[in-house]
Amino acid sequence: MKKIILLLSLILLIISCKNKRTQIDIFPDTVKINHSKLLEGEDLVFLGGEMLYFNSDSSLIIHNPKSDSLMIKLNLGNKKISHLIPTGNGPDEFIYINVAQKTSDSVFLFQDMNSAQLYQMNILSGKIEKKFTYENSKCMEIVKMNNNYIATGLFNEGMFALWNNNSFLCYMYEYPNDNVDNKKMASKAMAYQGKMLVNEHLDRLIFCSSKFSYFELFQFDTNNVNSIKKNYAGKYEYTISPDDNIIFAHPYENNREGYIDAYATDERIYLLYSGRSIEDVNVTTHEKACLSNQIIVYDWDGNPVIRYETDVDLKKICVNNADNTIYAISYNPDTDIVFFKLQN
Repeated sequence: MKKIILLLSLILLIISCKNKRTQIDIFPDTVKINHSKLLEGEDLVFLGGEMLYFNSDSSLIIHNPKSDSLMIKLNLGNKKISHLIPTGNGPDEFIYINVAQKTSDSVFLFQDMNSAQLYQMNILSGKIEKKFTYENSKCMEIVKMNNNYIATGLFNEGMFALWNNNSFLCYMYEYPNDNVDNKKMASKAMAYQGKMLVNEHLDRLIFCSSKFSYFELFQFDTNNVNSIKKNYAGKYEYTISPDDNIIFAHPYENNREGYIDAYATDERIYLLYSGRSIEDVNVTTHEKACLSNQIIVYDWDGNPVIRYETDVDLKKICVNNADNTIYAISYNPDTDIVFFKLQN
């Protein structure tokens, strides 16, 4: 009888542990990695802009919106810094941009948020040209995947808007069910702010929320979209405006932050995962909750590959083409550009 009771207790313990598995428990391996600084003595302050790696001239492009130029370029060979996209109202000058994605090893896309226009820039020639106009659509994030442009935004009709070249096709998909009615889709867009990454070879897109632990992997096929992997961990609750003319979403105070940054290569998806809450013992500010020392890696089928634990808190990441170096903006407590060498 004692043996039966002991066996039942063991089974209940195993079930309990499985139910309490967190976002990072599913990874087969955890590797601790230490940073090295890329620059010494440079007086640069980074406020969270996007980072991109370019193999064409071994450089990092970093969005730095609070300076005379909106982008800086760091040559990884000679550590030389140059400035791109001047701030202003003149030709090839911009006030407020959103870096969309890298489309080749020398070109990236960015949104001019004041003109609803998508541009591309060649980092070798410095040439800027218009690519796509989304006119009156209230887009927040937009990416290109083969012949399609896909956007998240303040849409009442769906989670994504889809254009085929310049022709608008449809709104697609709905946000997950939560404490807010899905009829309030535009408000849910404010709650589910995050990042989109694409794999054009596979026609796949991943959306990951910066506000809580939710990501979803989608397959696009002839203007249709299908979810192939969803990870919705924890509980996310928020309030929205009772006035339909005012769109906002305010998370509850005990909300746990999600994927504060993400980057993808052809092989892997790298997610900078926080999981922190302002109510945690060692988290004293919302800014600290929006940092992370956990980089979790999936393949493009959504299978967990590895978890990296870094020795400093990070706010932005990118990865080289060979998947053997992570570049990051660290916060320790000042901001630095750092890198982590990975073992194959």
